[in-house]
Amino acid sequence: MPRGHHACRGVGPIGSGHHAKALESYSLALEQLNPLVHSSDDKVKELLHQLRANMALCLTHLERWDEATSSMDEALKLDPDNLKYETRAYAIAEKKQAAKRDTRWPGFAGPKTVAEPARSSTGSTAGTARSAPAASRS
Repeated sequence: MPRGHHACRGVGPIGSGHHAKALESYSLALEQLNPLVHSSDDKVKELLHQLRANMALCLTHLERWDEATSSMDEALKLDPDNLKYETRAYAIAEKKQAAKRDTRWPGFAGPKTVAEPARSSTGSTAGTARSAPAASRS
């Protein structure tokens, strides 16, 4: 890849946490390679799936979950046996679900690790006997 190539330009920003800038470089590189999408050249295919995977990584950091999922799916279509991509796709799905949980219930820390006993409608703990208060009958 030539040094000034957009795919190369994305490497520096992504490494320093500038994900939007890296995404822009990767998107420009993908635009330039778009006419070669159906190429049988292995080097072109490799570059395409690497671009898609790097874009997915940037999109994940930017919390653009649907776009990240789509980009990772494209990378997997181009390189279906890539275990690293499968792992990233799973991680993106997990982060997307966690983000949805956090948005619906702000401050919700997730399920408790120790189950608390269920309470009945009378306020007693299910499964425990509760003695009725002594009532005086006249």
